[in-house]
Amino acid sequence: KEQMTNNNSNKTPQELTNWRKEIDKIDTMIMEQIAQRVEVVKQVGEYKKENNMPFLDVKRKNQLLKHKVELAKEKNLIK
Repeated sequence: KEQMTNNNSNKTPQELTNWRKEIDKIDTMIMEQIAQRVEVVKQVGEYKKENNMPFLDVKRKNQLLKHKVELAKEKNLIK
């Protein structure tokens, strides 16, 4: 059950509405960033294909994963 500040009203408290709007804005920014990333990944793929390079660089993958885990820890996303 959702709890309401005022049980006699179906109105969402303004503070909650503001947080939801902020989350929506952040979600839009995340999607825009993902779209940009996808375009760059496509360019990398084309470059590798044109230059007969392997699709996967295991050393780079491992470095990236390590870095991303460290970043997630810094941001308190994981322990």
